[in-house]
Amino acid sequence: EFEESLAGEAGAVTVAMFSSPVCGPCRLVEPKIVEMQEEFSSAGVRMLKLNLTPGRNIKALKPLFSELAVRILPTFLVYKDGEVQRRVFGAKHEKLREVINGLI
Repeated sequence: EFEESLAGEAGAVTVAMFSSPVCGPCRLVEPKIVEMQEEFSSAGVRMLKLNLTPGRNIKALKPLFSELAVRILPTFLVYKDGEVQRRVFGAKHEKLREVINGLI
């Protein structure tokens, strides 16, 4: 399912946010990510959120987190044409903005 959600138009940029509702930095950066989603939507940038919730979906998402080497929350994987272009770790929303601007 995750790989299918990355499919899009040629040159499309997709940002996958790996987070958890029990992660303080994730919760702090969330409003900035919502702002960026609105800011970049006209450029065709899509944002996906994968929320690792204890007691709910750990068994389902843990293999994906492991496969993509997500060890720090939040982690942002920035894809273009379905391939990871950059990784941004932690609540560094300004760095993420720079990365997106460089790819669109």
